[in-house]
Amino acid sequence: MYIYQEKEKFKKRGGNKSWVSDYLKKLQEENLPDFTLECKDNHDVKIVAATCNIILKKIKEQGDLGIEALEVIEIMAYLDSDGVFIEEIFPKLALNKKEELWSSIELLEKYSLINLKCGQLSTSKLVQEAIKLKLRREGREKEVLKKVLQLKINIADTSQANSIASIWSCYVSECEEFLTQFNRFSNEDRNSLLSLLIAHGQPQAAERILRDVDDDILKGITNIVDKKTGNTFLHLVAAHNALDIVKYLIDEKEVNFNIRNIYHISPFISATCNNALDVVKYLIENKNAADLEDSTYFTILNSAAYNNALDVIKYLVEDKNVISFNSSYYVISPLHNATCNNALDVVKYLIEDKGAVELNNSYYYVSLLSLAAYNNALSVMKYLIEKTENSSSVSIYDIMKFNFLAACKNAPGIIKYLTEEKHIINLQSLYEGKIFLEVAAYNNALDVVKYLIDKGVDFNAKNHNGETFLYFSIMNNISNVVKYLIEDKNVVDLKEQGKTLLSLATKNNALGVVKYLIDKGVDFNAKDYNGETLLYFSVMNNISSVVQYLIEDKNAIDLNNDGMALLRLAAENDSLDVVKYLIEDKNVVDFKEQGKTLLSLAIKNNTLGVVKCLIDKGVDFNAKDYNGKTLLYFSVMNNISSVVQYLIEDKNAIDLNNDGMALLRLAAENDSLDVVKYLIEDKNVVDLKNQDDSKTLLSLATKNNALGVIKYLIEDKNAIDLNNDGMALLRSAAENDSLDIVKYLIDKKVDFSAKYDDDNTLLHVAIESDAIAVVKYLIEERKEIGLEKNPSGTNLFLDLAIHSAALNVVKYLIEEKKVIDLKKNPGDAKTLLNLAVESQGGSVAKYLIEVVDLKKNSGDARALFILAIESNLASIVEYLVNVVDLNNQDDVKTFLDLALRNDASNVIEYLVKDKGVIDLNNSNDAKGLLESAVKSDALDVVIYLIEDEKIVDLENQGSVKDLLCYAIECAVPNVVRYLADRKVNFITTHDFLDLAQKKLDKDQENADLKEIVNLLNDKINSHVYNAELKEGKQAPFETNDEIDDNPETHFSDATIDNQLARSPNF
Repeated sequence: MYIYQEKEKFKKRGGNKSWVSDYLKKLQEENLPDFTLECKDNHDVKIVAATCNIILKKIKEQGDLGIEALEVIEIMAYLDSDGVFIEEIFPKLALNKKEELWSSIELLEKYSLINLKCGQLSTSKLVQEAIKLKLRREGREKEVLKKVLQLKINIADTSQANSIASIWSCYVSECEEFLTQFNRFSNEDRNSLLSLLIAHGQPQAAERILRDVDDDILKGITNIVDKKTGNTFLHLVAAHNALDIVKYLIDEKEVNFNIRNIYHISPFISATCNNALDVVKYLIENKNAADLEDSTYFTILNSAAYNNALDVIKYLVEDKNVISFNSSYYVISPLHNATCNNALDVVKYLIEDKGAVELNNSYYYVSLLSLAAYNNALSVMKYLIEKTENSSSVSIYDIMKFNFLAACKNAPGIIKYLTEEKHIINLQSLYEGKIFLEVAAYNNALDVVKYLIDKGVDFNAKNHNGETFLYFSIMNNISNVVKYLIEDKNVVDLKEQGKTLLSLATKNNALGVVKYLIDKGVDFNAKDYNGETLLYFSVMNNISSVVQYLIEDKNAIDLNNDGMALLRLAAENDSLDVVKYLIEDKNVVDFKEQGKTLLSLAIKNNTLGVVKCLIDKGVDFNAKDYNGKTLLYFSVMNNISSVVQYLIEDKNAIDLNNDGMALLRLAAENDSLDVVKYLIEDKNVVDLKNQDDSKTLLSLATKNNALGVIKYLIEDKNAIDLNNDGMALLRSAAENDSLDIVKYLIDKKVDFSAKYDDDNTLLHVAIESDAIAVVKYLIEERKEIGLEKNPSGTNLFLDLAIHSAALNVVKYLIEEKKVIDLKKNPGDAKTLLNLAVESQGGSVAKYLIEVVDLKKNSGDARALFILAIESNLASIVEYLVNVVDLNNQDDVKTFLDLALRNDASNVIEYLVKDKGVIDLNNSNDAKGLLESAVKSDALDVVIYLIEDEKIVDLENQGSVKDLLCYAIECAVPNVVRYLADRKVNFITTHDFLDLAQKKLDKDQENADLKEIVNLLNDKINSHVYNAELKEGKQAPFETNDEIDDNPETHFSDATIDNQLARSPNF
């Protein structure tokens, strides 16, 4: 290059000179140095050094630019020859003299001293040695080294490791003050520098530093553990076979040679794994680092084999005889380890030199091939196959297995070798190609996937589950394969199918694919066909990773406003991971205010995991809901046995010894079969051999149509003998309209046609109970009905239904079974209507009235109205009130008198309170009504007027005394008993008895008076009365008060028709 540059320069100037001879002349003038460089011809080195000197002199002639260039090349002599980045190594130069720097570098490149590419400088080691030699001859090396150190290259910068090792190697050898600079470093930097020197082939420099530093600093170096590798300094030097340093540290500085790194590995094992034979020999022979008579050697041998440490293997096997080749186990293990790590040298040695295995043995051969395939050990696999090229020991099945294993470990090289070089596998086969493709994708082996597709494997074909390769990859969260298929192979248009793919990825918790699709622009806020966004779908399906991503990375929801709603959704769907995330990480709930609501939701939806989480967070499980039920009772009623078991066993929510039977009854009532089984079988809260307990449970279950519990008690627990007690149970089921149980018992051959002791059949029982479901079943499926008429012309079962006020059955018989046409037979309709009223069947009567034409003031309407009054059916009276004229005072008095005679308190209340036929605010009218009620012995009316309407002030003793006297006078024992029972304090003398006795003396045959005398005698002689006398309690009435036996002074013998004057005291 020097000759070329000079020739070109003088050509432009018009000169003609032999520059080769000129160059040789200058070369001869150079005083060629004496030095050698490893692995190079010494003569060539001398020639290079001389040439460098010639070029450097020529560059120096360039003035300031040449001086700048010389400074750069001198610094480069101590940096990594393979390349350094200019702006990293020369930051100040690049900043202050940028143009000059680049010009000087270009000058160096012009003379081929350096190469420049993309801002990176490199040079040859020969040039570097020549520059160093020149600096030493000029006595300037120390000066340049100091300049290099001023560049302050970061020791921890691994990209500059070669440069740092080169600089410090020279610095230590040439500059005595290196120790001062070294001591300024931190322990971490000291350790890093020494490690660099060792790792980059400069152990002499490292040893000199170690020998010169203080003991305290040395201890810091040897004790520190490197954060990146986890090793101590002794592990490092042992691994790099730096025997002199190892000896110095162990022998002279007494560093513990058994010190462990973070992986609990000793320096000896590090040396073994790195084939550091010298160190291994030293530690074994001088320090007994391994007891080769013990099984420890086996571990050492395996470690060496796995790391292809052939020299150590040979030493252990040949010099130390640590292995017996007569034992297949001890041979196969190191061979397997070597195969797993593609340690070909060790594999060859063990097989060829030591005969570790016979490759003709198919068992061992296939085993080794499988290991090689699974561990991507291509070199070992080639060796094994080519070693037995003509052997038939490997079947197609075995080769298929090798391909599977290779696909699992992303080893396209092995698959390529077996398919292309050995032509064993046909990738065009739909089965073979597709199965390998899926195995590779499942194991995230993208390189294998690409290779297989490039070789023509159909990635659009569907597998046995009907899935394309893209769907398969999405479902298994193989995001890099999905990306490859979409971006490189264009398998789908994300605008059209992106939402579908996003839903599929979310459903399969494929977070990586979800992120990829959303980053590609798929709308995560779009709603699916159920109206759910991706976030809500993820919450409902407990896909917490996607939920967290959407909330934290994509702000899919404002948790301040909608966090609680999201939490409820998670609790309802047993999305425990999402619940924990929202509660623990995002704090969306105030447990004091909202904890109970969440807990109720969780239990209602049988989400035990969420229930436990909320209770563990302090939510009170003993609190009652708005229905007054605790969570335990709610769980029992809803058959949530898992929660019941948790609350009982883990939280002691109830004492089963005291309350177990009550809980079991509750479960039986609600057909909570799982809870019933748990309480009976696991907790033994009841002994079903006890007939009373069995009948109780059966009765509760029957009343509530709890078929599951009934079956369990009868079939599993034999709680009842259906031959003896089946009909009674069947009757109970019919009475409660428990159709499922009725059907079950009839299917179990319980006789439903037989008559009970009261001469009723099951159908009669069902009709009387208005059990419409059972009635329909018996009539329509069991044909249990007769359409014959009774003497009155109506159907017998219809009469029974009306008499029993069974409205549903009445409607069914009339409307569906057409047992009577009420419009065509108005006479029958009226008969049935009268029967309904007489039977107190208000709802049935209303129903029948709707089909009967009752005209106002007609005889039929008035008769029915009167019948309703007599039957105390206020609802019918109210319903028919428009067919009579309540403005007619005579009719009103008639109706009231009729109601009083029949003690129809409900009718009285309706007519008085709702229709206002009497003004109770008018004391005369009110007292007159009470007076008539007493005289009519209409006790219910009396009670209503006294207790509800407060016509008589019970605290006014005079009024009560007068009322009692009037009742005695009217000989109405029911009213007298009521007043005497409720107001026993009024009987303080024999005066009331005397009054009654006088009346009886005048009318000795009057049964009512006799009853009154007897009941007053009983009161006087009662223990309560005697006890009060003994205690000296003052009577509410003075004992010397006389009770006037003349009723005219208290209550007149008046009726509503002739309101006579009342007693002044009333």
